[in-house]
Amino acid sequence: MGRMNDVYDETKGFTLTEIVVVLIILGTIAGLALPRFTSTIEKMKLAEGLQVLTALLGAQKQYVLEYGTYATDINDLDVEIVPKYFNTPVVYDDVTKVAVVKRNTGEYTLTIDENGVIYCDSPSSLLCERLGCGKGGGGDQCNE
Repeated sequence: MGRMNDVYDETKGFTLTEIVVVLIILGTIAGLALPRFTSTIEKMKLAEGLQVLTALLGAQKQYVLEYGTYATDINDLDVEIVPKYFNTPVVYDDVTKVAVVKRNTGEYTLTIDENGVIYCDSPSSLLCERLGCGKGGGGDQCNE
């Protein structure tokens, strides 16, 4: 009868080094893909903010036609807005800041002026750029 070593074939299975190398490669790939994935999700949430501001601008312009000034209370506007990813919007009687919405996580704030230009403001200088908001005249423009 043969010895036990004859039955065991040393070429089968993976060594610990091979497993560690594969895990390092997978970790690197995940590390590169995760920021891109989270950025894409945040861009989808940003789209809600852009839609809210565009709707508010339309309602504000209609209000101006009727009353000659912008509304300062969102309840005065003929629009119902219930954002999912943003706090309740605030409206102003100001041509440079007609309406503002703040991300409910507090990461950034979006502002629209009377011309429909939307600006992004964030404590993190790169966040607005990562979301696709380029440099504008008064901040990071989101709809160039």
